[in-house]
Amino acid sequence: MSNVKSKSSKKTQKQIARLNRVFNACDKNHSGAIEGKELQFLIRRWYRPTNAEVAAFMRQFDLDDNRACTFDEYVKALTTFKTDSGESVTVSVSDRMLEEIRRDFDRLDLDKSGELDLDEIRHVCRRSYVAPPVVVDKFKQVLDLNVDGKITLSELVAAFDKVREKHEELFSDEIDVSSDEEEDDADDDDKKKQASASTKGGVSTNVRDGDDESQAVLDAIADEVAKKLNLKPGTKGRVLQYTTQVVNGMNFFLKVRFGDKSLHHVRAHRSFTREVTLHSVQRNKSVSDALEYF
Repeated sequence: MSNVKSKSSKKTQKQIARLNRVFNACDKNHSGAIEGKELQFLIRRWYRPTNAEVAAFMRQFDLDDNRACTFDEYVKALTTFKTDSGESVTVSVSDRMLEEIRRDFDRLDLDKSGELDLDEIRHVCRRSYVAPPVVVDKFKQVLDLNVDGKITLSELVAAFDKVREKHEELFSDEIDVSSDEEEDDADDDDKKKQASASTKGGVSTNVRDGDDESQAVLDAIADEVAKKLNLKPGTKGRVLQYTTQVVNGMNFFLKVRFGDKSLHHVRAHRSFTREVTLHSVQRNKSVSDALEYF
């Protein structure tokens, strides 16, 4: 009887330690609670893509249909987009940005074969998952035990089994704490420390004038940005300049003008599936303010 209790205790402590690691990785602002968009990172740890989803994801990268994605195909998938008229446009990238994309590709190429196979694309698919509102709401119902809009570590530990039971069809039996995922979800402060001669905080120093691609990113989140800035719904901004960062897709750092005077910096993320989400906004900038990591 005592042996059973001992084993149970050890298992519980191990599980708590794993959840603690995951919690810290998802608590991006170190507030001691997971809230807002941080919940997406937590949900992603459980997500298990179907074979059909992985196959659809692979088709975006496997341009020659040989069930593998080369580096050249990866670059093309990241830099090609469709305009409103349906025309495919490929954006040129600098040598520095190409090096950044190469580092991202090499990190995804787990077996170092020089290609991304289905298993590696499955990993990309999972880490790029953005839960729809209905799934987010269900997770909140299970995890947010005191209904205060925040999820603490104690709540996560207490509700862990309930989450698995409630979303058994979508999510794996164990939460993912693999080292490569933790690297991908590393805290912003850690990424800042990785600055090199070609980047600042991981952000390309190649600042470009606004173009169709950057404007499309802004337009996709226009309503959210307007709400953040307390502007009238439907207010549209114009991208003056932008720079990018390859992280699980592409981060966009935009210098945006609203009207004649209002100028702000906007950070957005475009996933491999081309879904654009707003990360944050820096208010009241001047034309001379440099676009930097934030």
